[in-house]
Amino acid sequence: MNNDLFVAVVAALLAIISVMVAAGPWLAPYQLRSMVCIQNQYGKSAARGVWLIIALVSGCSALAIMSGFRPSYAAPQTEPSSTYSSMTSWSPMRRWSWLRY
Repeated sequence: MNNDLFVAVVAALLAIISVMVAAGPWLAPYQLRSMVCIQNQYGKSAARGVWLIIALVSGCSALAIMSGFRPSYAAPQTEPSSTYSSMTSWSPMRRWSWLRY
């Protein structure tokens, strides 16, 4: 759960920063190569729209992560120690066992 919270906070921060870039007078993010290309081809309003789309996608993913929404194939394991025990049962040195002789 802590990992989910961390990822959700990072996504929410990205959404907040993207909204600030799109709405505010901050010009440095518009100097990114992809934003310069968008700006040259479609104009400044399109570049602001891209930042708003990034903010929307990041905000929606932050809400989905915080609410626990996930596809059925991505269900978290109930016991984190089972992951560790399965990792320790396989040894990467097993394939080099012939070197011991």
